Amino acid sequence: APTSAIARKAGVSEGTLFRYFENKDVLLSAVCDYLLDEMERLLTQSLQGVLPGKDQMQLAWDAYIDWALANPAAYATGNKLMVSGKLSPAQRERSVRFGDISQLGIPLVQGLDLPQSSEFQGMICTVMANGVIDMAVQKPHLLDIYKRAGYEAMMRAIELPGAHTAI
Repeated sequence: APTSAIARKAGVSEGTLFRYFENKDVLLSAVCDYLLDEMERLLTQSLQGVLPGKDQMQLAWDAYIDWALANPAAYATGNKLMVSGKLSPAQRERSVRFGDISQLGIPLVQGLDLPQSSEFQGMICTVMANGVIDMAVQKPHLLDIYKRAGYEAMMRAIELPGAHTAI
């Protein structure tokens, strides 16, 4: 979006934006950092005291779905930023770590090393989560069913037969 539209939506002048952010890329980077901080807080709170494994993944999944439904603008912005090509290497690494936090013990994809496998499995998780969120927006009364079924489908997709376990 043009900076004029961003400023209008934020309720400030375009000049005010540039007082705090040198250019649009710096602004987008700050938004990305804010959303990554939010995700870290969300995962830390929802996984507090839970041992690594499937229970941890289920809690992370449910927390993310609930957050996305409660924060649709932040969810949409985060999705756009993740595919924008505007993330710094450090931001990309942080976003991949979210998957690492909750995917310990998930098999590696044959032919991929740990970072590549984690990135690919993260994409599968994202696609499944986006589908659940889209359906839940349309039929919120089915949210719990969608979360459970989406989680089970995601687990079947990333627990690849013939794969070897991550260390």
